[in-house]
Amino acid sequence: MLARDQAQARNAAADCGALRRAGEAGLRDEVDYEARKAAAEALQAAVRADSAAVANAQLNLEWAAIRAPIAGRTGRLLVREGNLVRANAADPLVVINQIRPILVRFAVPQKNLGDIQRHRQNRLPVFVSPSQTDTVFSEGLLTFVDNSVDTSTGTVLLKAEFPNRDNVLWPGEFLNVRLQLYIDDKALVVPAQAVMTGQQGTYVFVLNQDGTARSQPVTVSARPVPTP
Repeated sequence: MLARDQAQARNAAADCGALRRAGEAGLRDEVDYEARKAAAEALQAAVRADSAAVANAQLNLEWAAIRAPIAGRTGRLLVREGNLVRANAADPLVVINQIRPILVRFAVPQKNLGDIQRHRQNRLPVFVSPSQTDTVFSEGLLTFVDNSVDTSTGTVLLKAEFPNRDNVLWPGEFLNVRLQLYIDDKALVVPAQAVMTGQQGTYVFVLNQDGTARSQPVTVSARPVPTP
């Protein structure tokens, strides 16, 4: 309709132009000229109305397309062709999980919060693996420390962000998390199960040169906190 009215409006404008030039030469019918002028103006109004209708149709077409606000991976479709979909319905059409980057949430005991706060001005690395025996770790950075302690568990929620370019980490997956606060090159490290606790405190067994063992009192400055 817009294309048709544009063509008719162009023809009407050309006729009016011809009659205007004829009038300048004194060779036109004024009644016919006024009628053709009114018809040309009506066709111009029709063109404007058609243009508004086209713009409205384009807007409706944009509203007919549903675009996700994030990039990610979709799960199974929750609605099918023929289902009724409402604008404010609580049921989603599909669930999209962001894969790259991906966030890992974990909690640490509240007693570790002081150490985390002291070292938080640095970019603290976080390492995750699918199991405790896995030696392949994905590395990310600590990005969030919750502003309160969960009183039911006595822990603080933390989040780390991972680029996940190889899609190793998957939404909903359980992981073992290691948060690295600092590196002490001179620290003496022993397996946690080697440290015993007795009436006199903590101690380890040390192997003598003759093959006998003796107990050696030790002071434990830090223990690893396994956090799934």
